[in-house]
Amino acid sequence: MNQLFKLPLGALRRCVANFIALGLMLGVPIRGLAERPGSGTFTTIDFPGALSTAYLPQIWIRINAEGQIVGGYQDTSGKGHGFLLSNGNFFTVDGPGAIFSELNAINPEGDIVGDYVDANSNFVAFLLSKGKLTRISFPGATETSLNSINPRGDIVGYYTVAGGPRHGYLLREGIFTSFDFPGANLTVASAINTEGKIAGIYRDTAGNMHGYLLSDGVFTPIDVPGAIFTTAIDINPEGTIVGRYNTPDGKGHGYVLRGGQFTTIDVPGSVLSFATGINAKSDIVGKYMTADGKFHGFLLQ
Repeated sequence: MNQLFKLPLGALRRCVANFIALGLMLGVPIRGLAERPGSGTFTTIDFPGALSTAYLPQIWIRINAEGQIVGGYQDTSGKGHGFLLSNGNFFTVDGPGAIFSELNAINPEGDIVGDYVDANSNFVAFLLSKGKLTRISFPGATETSLNSINPRGDIVGYYTVAGGPRHGYLLREGIFTSFDFPGANLTVASAINTEGKIAGIYRDTAGNMHGYLLSDGVFTPIDVPGAIFTTAIDINPEGTIVGRYNTPDGKGHGYVLRGGQFTTIDVPGSVLSFATGINAKSDIVGKYMTADGKFHGFLLQ
């Protein structure tokens, strides 16, 4: 373990490399009805002096119940770093000797999951707790990503083996459980809430992307009505889901799915918007791009 810096983070959990099979069933698709954007206050999140915030497609911005926010930014030299925004203060969080870093999620205890690329171009997934870093890898995987951690320390993400497709997994009490959306050729677990419900992304055999909810062993597809592309990125304790969808014109939008109803999120003045995080208070975070091609984070309260 390597100490990065001192932060008020939660308890460290030991991760043991084991895995078991999981039998799952297919649920009824969630399609619902699309509403116009709801009301709220948008606040831009830009790391001070950054060239761009949440600039890569895979970088998500996440928020916990205490209002702490994590994500990634690009400095003026083009290098990527992870960041923590806590009590109005920004902190850079980089893996040891990293040439690229990003933070993917933070739970209420302050435990953070993320990844970095080391000096030898190795992709490293990690848990950061009490200022110490623990590497985590799915057994036999060539790549492991940690996408979310809930209050009890359960972690979800994806892994690949020898250049194969991505598979979802759950890491609970040191045990890895692998799963795939039935019939999909790619599965990613994006988030897990306190109830153990998992939101994620899958690609069908025709190459189309969809969101899903995995609850009590049952998969339910999620598709925004009229969309050509849907992802489910985060889920809060109440089961409200946020994500991204694309319309036939190719434009990206954020959405909230609550009680079977979709609500679109578009940051005013943006050319595209994604919703990537939601906490227990229903505060929403995400990213948007302006006409100059720069990405910014946002908080919607």
